[in-house]
Amino acid sequence: MFGLIATFADHGIAEDTLGTVVEVKRNYCKVRLSMNSADGIQKGGVCQVVTADTPSETKSATVTAVRDGFAVVRLDDGTASVGDRVVVVSEPGLERDNPQVASLVSAAGKKVDVKLIAGRMFENIELLRVDDSDDQNIKIRVRDASARRPLTISLTAVDYIKCEAKLIFECAPGAKTANSRFSRKQALLAKQHAEYEAKLRQWELLLDKTGAKKWPDLTTTEHEAAITEHRDFIKVLKNDYSDLELYETDHFLFLSNIERRHLNPYLMQLDAMHKLMMHMYGIPEDIRVWKGKALIVAFVERQQFVDFERRHIKQPAPAGAYGVCHAGTDGQVIVACFRGDRPAEFGQMLVHETSHGFMHRYKTAKDVPSWINEGLADHLGLTIVPASQSVPKRQQAALERIRRTNSLGGIVGSELRNIRADQYGLSSLLVRFLIQNGDERFASLIDHLKAGLNLNESLQIAYNTSQEQMIRAFGVSIGMPNLQP
Repeated sequence: MFGLIATFADHGIAEDTLGTVVEVKRNYCKVRLSMNSADGIQKGGVCQVVTADTPSETKSATVTAVRDGFAVVRLDDGTASVGDRVVVVSEPGLERDNPQVASLVSAAGKKVDVKLIAGRMFENIELLRVDDSDDQNIKIRVRDASARRPLTISLTAVDYIKCEAKLIFECAPGAKTANSRFSRKQALLAKQHAEYEAKLRQWELLLDKTGAKKWPDLTTTEHEAAITEHRDFIKVLKNDYSDLELYETDHFLFLSNIERRHLNPYLMQLDAMHKLMMHMYGIPEDIRVWKGKALIVAFVERQQFVDFERRHIKQPAPAGAYGVCHAGTDGQVIVACFRGDRPAEFGQMLVHETSHGFMHRYKTAKDVPSWINEGLADHLGLTIVPASQSVPKRQQAALERIRRTNSLGGIVGSELRNIRADQYGLSSLLVRFLIQNGDERFASLIDHLKAGLNLNESLQIAYNTSQEQMIRAFGVSIGMPNLQP
């Protein structure tokens, strides 16, 4: 992935040619920029892909990187084709000194009515603050009396805002059409927040019974402080390993001496893993799971990885491992690893280890059973990096062992903090079986385990089944109805 960060700076409502698609990979496109657009576009800009054969057909997309006359754009839905034209439909800017924004700032702490362009109405909610740090995407932070978590709304999605029956903000003339896509997305996000909040309130009632402690909600300042802490550590590492370079995405700080041209697949795989886990647990996309961002330290050679673990983590590197996830009690996550000479296996490991960090940061620091944690990590690794052969090989070996012994070897009831390496294949088979019986059920299982309930209690709530019944059903699914625990 290229490394520049910014936004579109065009303020008028107009359609400008951005460039032409020259390469396509899944829902990502490489775009050769036109001469007059190279200086005006930056990361985060919103654009549309116009189909070459059918100009009336467009697909919305977001610029994810800009470098050396090319851009990378991510389509919200579907794929593009080589030769498609990419255009940007710009919108009126919201300047910091806009009198409407000043009125909003003055209304902070008061009750307001907010109507979105999409039609949704929020009545008598508290305006907590106005975030005008980005002139092109000013946001308000509001709280409904019935919700525990505040909601962030971009002004690009707002029709009007009233305070004490007085109009203090109104969408600019002509902007409704230009912003309709933003408002639909904001309305969907608001719906996701409402559903997430309702489930969260029910889940938090369990904490009163179990005593488990939820990770504290962090302010933007606290997130930025966590990122600064990582950056300070990065400075130390770059002094010790002079060839390391930093690459940054929305959720990750990726420090590596792997050649830039080889990095893009790994960054995309990490982002795909993050998106998949957010979707799995029903978390709205604007909620931050990491404390700041997760730090990935990826070396080319194993010896550098071993040296890093010894000098900076103060522990020996795990024998035979490509990498390890360090999840701190303070909420910080660092994944250290080395590439070796098998790119697909490295990608699978990267997803595997980073998913452990996500699990650590999800709701509480409570550990889930090791077979679930490792099984989910392998399942995600194979899902995101299907070219990897390590997970299928482990699963095949596990099936052969089960058929010889007619037993799971006590893995499901085990309370060991770390399962054995030869149990990973069985773990991912069991997790895959649970997920195939319903994503929402599996998410509920994790939620209740993270709340501090034991496996039997969590299975009963999520799947309406016991540990023994689950094992029997798994046995039937692999043709062994008499499978023993």
